[in-house]
Amino acid sequence: MRTRVRRKWPHRLAFNLVFFVALTSLWPDVAESLRLTSQHQWGTEGSLQRAQDAPPKSQLSPDAGLLNKNPRHATAEANEEQTNAEGISSSAQNHPLQGPQALNALTLNPQDPHASADTRNVLALASALSSHHHSRSMQVCNSPESEAEPSELTELMTAGRQCRNSRNPVLVIDGGSTGTRGTLVRVEAESCPRLGRKVLPDSITFLEEGTKFIGLRQLMEKWLDENAGPDWASKPYDAKALLSKYPSMLEAGKTLVHQILNNAVDLIHKHLTPYEQEEAKTVGVPVLFFSTAGVRDTHDWYRRGLFAAFMEAINSFSGEHEIVFFTNEDWTRPIPGLEEGMLAFIATNQLLGNFSIAKDLKQAMEKAKTVDERKVLERDMRQSLTSIIEVGGASAQVVFPVYAVGSSPSFVNTTNLTGAGYLSDDYPSLDIMSTSYMQLGATSATGVFYKSFCSNPANLNENVCLNPCLPKGYIQDCSTGDVTISSTGEVSVAKGVQNQRVKPAAYYCTSSNDEIAKKALNRLSCLAAGIDPEQPLEERLSIQNCMRMEGTGDFEACAAAVNSILLDPPLPLPANQEASYTGFDTLAQIFDFMSTESPVVVTGRALVFPVRDLQAVGLLGKNFKGNPCELSKAAVQYCAAPVVKASSGSLVRQVTVGDSIQEVDVTSLNVENCFKLGLSHGLLTLLNKNKVHPSKITFALDIEDPKTGQKVGEYGWPPGAILREVLNVRTWATYAYELGKNHTVRDRWNALHANNDQATEPTKS
Repeated sequence: MRTRVRRKWPHRLAFNLVFFVALTSLWPDVAESLRLTSQHQWGTEGSLQRAQDAPPKSQLSPDAGLLNKNPRHATAEANEEQTNAEGISSSAQNHPLQGPQALNALTLNPQDPHASADTRNVLALASALSSHHHSRSMQVCNSPESEAEPSELTELMTAGRQCRNSRNPVLVIDGGSTGTRGTLVRVEAESCPRLGRKVLPDSITFLEEGTKFIGLRQLMEKWLDENAGPDWASKPYDAKALLSKYPSMLEAGKTLVHQILNNAVDLIHKHLTPYEQEEAKTVGVPVLFFSTAGVRDTHDWYRRGLFAAFMEAINSFSGEHEIVFFTNEDWTRPIPGLEEGMLAFIATNQLLGNFSIAKDLKQAMEKAKTVDERKVLERDMRQSLTSIIEVGGASAQVVFPVYAVGSSPSFVNTTNLTGAGYLSDDYPSLDIMSTSYMQLGATSATGVFYKSFCSNPANLNENVCLNPCLPKGYIQDCSTGDVTISSTGEVSVAKGVQNQRVKPAAYYCTSSNDEIAKKALNRLSCLAAGIDPEQPLEERLSIQNCMRMEGTGDFEACAAAVNSILLDPPLPLPANQEASYTGFDTLAQIFDFMSTESPVVVTGRALVFPVRDLQAVGLLGKNFKGNPCELSKAAVQYCAAPVVKASSGSLVRQVTVGDSIQEVDVTSLNVENCFKLGLSHGLLTLLNKNKVHPSKITFALDIEDPKTGQKVGEYGWPPGAILREVLNVRTWATYAYELGKNHTVRDRWNALHANNDQATEPTKS
């Protein structure tokens, strides 16, 4: 019978595998040492004890290391290794702990009295391997360091990858009804490698307004006087025939633009650092040139021709200063009243930080857990954005947000600011009601009011118009012309056509205007304002059967007349098709159908200064919040104050305040305060007529930071125009950086070489 010999190598293999895994988990670098050990034998006897007593590798000579082999002892080493392995395998199998616990016992308890000789041998091997790993680590630590990268190179590489900020000027030109001026604005741009360049919206800073030059309407009317004849507004003429006179319009536009840009260069040198000036020369200065109500009601080709002349003059402007200005047809154009109002609304709420507040409230509403909590947040949301009533020289804008669906009638046209491109998707989606009324700017409104009120026979007494909106005892010629009051009390009223404040309406109300000849409603609107389109211009400008105006100082009668003639007339005021398009023929109709509880700012010098005058004499509190009754009480006392001549000869208003009488000088700036207060009172009455009314009403010119009280801008459209452009990052990058001043090199070249053969178009290769 054959005796079966039990082979022990499988046990050896199994133990080696388990032991290898255990050492790998305990000491990560032991695995590498085991690999070296399996390839090279330890010594002549192959004894584990000798391996334990061996000195570290760092103390061995190069010829006595682990890699030094003796082939004669290979067989003896193999036999002894097999015997040791069998013992170790048996010990592992018979140990009272199993699996990983057995390995832990073998490894972590070397002083266990029950540990076998095999266990101690295994631990000796592990100790030797650990000493070997330690010696290798010491060699790595003691080896010389690799050469470090130069710090200059690191800094250069880092700088090339960093974003960079720069402060750049932008010029905003306001072609208003009474004058044209540029305002220098500074914005901060951020450029990042691989990402491009953008303007940071919160960085918009207004530096200074420039000098005021001729208004666009005056410029256009002067051109018409020279080319169509002085009586062009009184007779039909062929507007297309004047196209041959366009070169003179180009020259007039160039003259005005050069005045504005030269003034802007002075402002740049005043407010920008030398580095910022150098960057302005390199990048160029973008120009936004918008006109408002001044030319809104003029012939179409005149407007287009004038702004084409402006654009060419801006892009061709150059000089020794080396500062380049550039624009395009999107940045240089007339804007409608609806757009003017929305830009003013955007500017106000961006500079006040209200858009961020509204965004946070909207997010909180979405997370509200109770109905009451949501109602509070909805109320705060409706009061988070500021509405605007802006009164300029020729028009007035009314703008407020519309929150709830169904809160406005179906015929009202509202605008979504995000959908219309005024704001980016990062801002809250918001619907706006914006409308603009011609003839409600303070200058035009005064002319229309005088013309209409004093043309009414009921207000005349022996050819004297008893005007309740003028101070008691004050007398002037019956005219809509500009008023001048000297320091000696002499009152003079301008007689020239250009100085008549009813002129915009009179120019519009002519039978030669197709809008009058072909639309009966427009004709009736002119007649209701006391202007007959069939009459010559001189008669349309004058007040029939009136020789003199005398003030009665009756504020209540003044406020009633202002309301019936201007705010709530039976027919729309002349040239108000745009307002009718938005849904409301008159300003009063807005508040017959709609209301708002958002805070309202009434802005415009013509309305703000009279309120401040009442506060200055102590008739109105400094914290006035728009109560119409408070304003009426103060205005009644102020307007009833008689005007007398002081000992110096000047005119003064004797205002009774408490037990004292204050004498206030009467000037051309405040003589019509009562009329303007009547306009303000009418607006406040309309704002407060409904159950839902503004949470607060203030009169202000400057936008102030709510936290610091510092001025951050002025109410009006210019800040909103810049904000809208820079929020459209792609379009701004295209216009300002990709095209920029490089696109207009030819314009400047042709302007510099206009009188020689070099001003030619480049030839195609």
